[in-house]
Amino acid sequence: MICLLTIALRYRLAGTHQRKAGACADGEAAIMHAHTMFTWLTRHRRATRRLPMPTQTSDEGHRYFFISNDQSEVLRLNLQHFMFAREFGSDRAVPAQVMPQPIELLDVACGTGFWAIQQAKELAPLGANIVGFDKQLPSAATSGERPDNCLLIAGDALECFPFGDASFSYVMMRACSAFVPRDHWPIFLREAARVTRPGGFVEVRDFGVVVSESQAMTTLTRIFTQLADRVGIYPGAGPHLRTIFNAAGFNSPRIMTRQVRFGRPRGTPGGALMVTDYLAVLKRVIVPISQSGIIWDHVPITATRWENLLVEAEADSQEGKKTAVQLTCALARRVA
Repeated sequence: MICLLTIALRYRLAGTHQRKAGACADGEAAIMHAHTMFTWLTRHRRATRRLPMPTQTSDEGHRYFFISNDQSEVLRLNLQHFMFAREFGSDRAVPAQVMPQPIELLDVACGTGFWAIQQAKELAPLGANIVGFDKQLPSAATSGERPDNCLLIAGDALECFPFGDASFSYVMMRACSAFVPRDHWPIFLREAARVTRPGGFVEVRDFGVVVSESQAMTTLTRIFTQLADRVGIYPGAGPHLRTIFNAAGFNSPRIMTRQVRFGRPRGTPGGALMVTDYLAVLKRVIVPISQSGIIWDHVPITATRWENLLVEAEADSQEGKKTAVQLTCALARRVA
């Protein structure tokens, strides 16, 4: 609530500044819009209740995540956004005109906030409001200029979503395999359904497992998959999305897939983006491999060997050895 008050105050101050500059009408409009956003979020926010949590924890009691949420992730996360959009031909699978009115979108685990900000700009003429929430918002997202109809707030997607029932027209979740445990996915989707209005949509975009002609890429993927299994997450949730949606209570989700080929000259349009993203993920695994710990001590490879395999895999990709991954988009509509 303090966060919302701060946001509302910032918008009010912005309106005051504009009035002093001679833009009284614009200032009043900014104040009214800030009041509308504040009132809407106050109405839809609710006290966080804890959901059943993953059991795989470190000695310090923290859940394990493959990908750290820090400033170095900004470019990689934005790269994923462009890759999904390019392969599926759009940033979302549903036109705004068929969403329940008024249009309010939620971006779960929004990362840099890029998708939320882009949607806010695109849908502003329709009077839409966009909310993105993530456990930790990178400074690049919070310090950049955002439209007045977009809010980025802190929240843990593995706990109860901090919004009331039936708050949003559309809920988007992308590339959540890195942090959602396998047994938590149905709970995760049920939370998405809870905050979605009847007639609204839930969309999930995620990866499958990489398959390659490159021996180096195959070895990297095999060990990465072992690590994912050890910490209880999917290395890629894409192939499991239909089952996950059904377990969460959705009937007949629409499943769309795209086969993305890496490398030149046989790669698909998103292939160059995908190989960059995947290698960036694999490079981050060097750190836990090089450290001692109960989770990583079973991995039969050294950090030096892992780095050498990364170099070989990148070279194989450039030489045209086929590597592919299936991207999956799952879409469901809340009936009641």
